[in-house]
Formats: sequence, C-alpha cells, structure tokens
Amino acid sequence: MSFAAFIVSTGRCGTQWLAAALSNLCSDFITVEHEPLQDRYEARKTLGRFNLKKPLDSLPSEVLSHMHDIEKQLAVQPYIECGHPSWSTIPYLAERFDSRIRIIHLTRHPVPTCCSWLTHAAFQKPILSHIPEKVLLSPFDHGIKFKEYCDVWDKLIPFEKCLFYWSEVQAFALEQQARLNVPWLHIRYEDMFKNQAIPEILDFLNLPVNDKSLSFRSQRVDQFQYISPVWQDWRIIHKHPRALSIAETFGYDMNGIDEEQLARRYLMGKQEAL
Repeated sequence: MSFAAFIVSTGRCGTQWLAAALSNLCSDFITVEHEPLQDRYEARKTLGRFNLKKPLDSLPSEVLSHMHDIEKQLAVQPYIECGHPSWSTIPYLAERFDSRIRIIHLTRHPVPTCCSWLTHAAFQKPILSHIPEKVLLSPFDHGIKFKEYCDVWDKLIPFEKCLFYWSEVQAFALEQQARLNVPWLHIRYEDMFKNQAIPEILDFLNLPVNDKSLSFRSQRVDQFQYISPVWQDWRIIHKHPRALSIAETFGYDMNGIDEEQLARRYLMGKQEAL
C-alpha cells in the first residue's frame, strides 16, 4: 500500500539534507518534496484550529488542495514531504490519510537550533520597517502549552523566544505521538550523518537499503546558511526548566557544547564576541 510520510520538526535541523538524500536514493519509486507550501500551512493559525477542535475543512483551501494532490500522487507511488511548516497540521494529515500516513519526528539540540533561527532573524526587529517580524510562534496564540511565557514575553531576548518555539513544537509532537495511532519514528539531527540513521529511516518507510544510502551522509545541503551579527549567550537556557526537561527527553544536555565552534558557525565577527 502506498503511503504519505511527513516530517515533524522545528526547522533548521536538516530537512533539506534529508529531502536531498531520499530523492537521491529513492527517486525511482517515491516522490520527495521539501516544503512545497512553505508558510502557507499557516502553522500558528492551524495550531489554534486544532485546539478549538475545528474540522478538517477549516484548513486553508491551498492546504486542502495540496492534500488532494497528494491523494492523486499516492495512486502512483509513495509521497514524502520534508520540512517544518506542516508541524501543527500533523493531526489533520493523520485524519486525512489515516492508515497510510507515516511520521518522522526530527529533533535537534535546542541550542544550535535557536542559534540557527537567529541567523534567519527570528523574533528580531527587521532592518526595514515594511518587513514584518519573523514570529515563529507566540505565547498568545491559541493552543499554546506554556502560557507562563505571556507574562515575561516582552522581557525575553530573541534566543529565549526561539527556545519557547522549540519547546512548544517538541511538546506538541510528543502529545501527538501519544494520541495518534500511526507509525512514528524519532530521529535526531545529530545522528542523521552517521551510518545508522538513513538505513533506519529507509527501513521505517519500507524502502531498500544499499551501499549508496551510507555514502550520502558526507554531503551537506543547506541553501539558507546565514550568520548573525549578534551573539546571545546560550546559557540563558538554564532559566527555562521546561526546555531543559524536553531536551533531556531526547537525550540532549548542556554539557560539552563547543562555544567556539558554535560561534564560528553562526556568528559574524566571532573573535570579538568570544
């Protein structure tokens, strides 16, 4: 039976690489897309729709049309969609595709994830006044779990707001894993470039594993690799016990972080910052 597989992630954790790897390895018998709708999934609004128990047909028409297109694709071969914007749509996708859906929950350590989002100006005042601020999620949105952030939101630095986003997405994913009766695989970004991760994903999707699947891990794919002019001390994560608790669930801790390597990757003018 053909299937539709979707990634649950925060973004900035290797979905471009995963899409390229799967396409490179399996293009003859699967269709792979990376963020075909981008932000048109309306992740923040869809989280609210789900919280308010709104029906499937309450989704944006473009999302419903996309689901219809996937349905037609499944008559030909399996479909795999990599990317983060669909994270809050997962319950609706599970309802739409039922027994044919597969979910891969892709996580990355919260510190580099937040640093990466900062290079994309998340939660930062735009340089040009006509450009809207990139707000990935807000504690004032419907469906938010960590409402305590409402009282301190204006006092948080952008890194902390990215951390709030990371925590909310992961908490939502864990809740859906427990709620939905669908095949679910958790993969860590940190393990994707090791020998076992790609074969594990292929096995989960019932796709063939071969020597080619082991060689692709050395390639790097990121069309949106930026740096930031501002350094924000990641140690502030210790003021966020919920984030620390969720990170521990996935085997992440705050020991062993190479701050120089982190700055070298994400910071402009790192020598001054360190």
